[in-house]
Amino acid sequence: SEESMIQFGLKGLKEHRSSGQSHEFHKEMNHKLYEINGDVDRWESFVKSGFILDEKDQNHLALFFSQADHDQKFTIGLHQYDGKQRFISTKAVFTHKMPNDSITLIGGFSFLYDDYQEMLNLNQFKRMESVPGVFFESIVKSFNPVTISLGARYDRHNIFGDMWTPRGTIKISTGEFSYLRFSFGQGYRTANPIAENLNVLASSRQLTLPN
Repeated sequence: SEESMIQFGLKGLKEHRSSGQSHEFHKEMNHKLYEINGDVDRWESFVKSGFILDEKDQNHLALFFSQADHDQKFTIGLHQYDGKQRFISTKAVFTHKMPNDSITLIGGFSFLYDDYQEMLNLNQFKRMESVPGVFFESIVKSFNPVTISLGARYDRHNIFGDMWTPRGTIKISTGEFSYLRFSFGQGYRTANPIAENLNVLASSRQLTLPN
């Protein structure tokens, strides 16, 4: 309807990779051939919905949900890697527009769940992240041609504790199709050293990881 909308989608990937020495060209070799084989299965889905909450079109509510299941298995020479990820993200965003759209207030909450399970040879690594959070942002358009956006969010990470993230943007319109933008902010990301550096397993380097 004109007062609400919904979108949803599903995406899947099933992939097999194979490389290395071929039996056809190395029939007389007595030792084990060097091979790289990998299988990747990934499934993603999302749902987005939006609602107009009043007749003056000043209050909006948006809901977001996404999830992903990722499994990958690789054999790289003598190394065996098996990785699994379960990811869920939800977010609710409320938007209030002042008269004449001079000021827009945005606030909401989010929740992220990320479960990693990895096996490299005989070493097992696990990490589960649970991150509820809230956020707020104010967009001011009263100083034409300057638009100012200031916001912050707070997350409660089950591993790293309290996390405050500021952000801000100043946008200056310099023409009909051009503008200058100045931004500042801060963000966090948890690294996945094995999954993001599988190419290291194809070398003769010794990989040492903390427990």
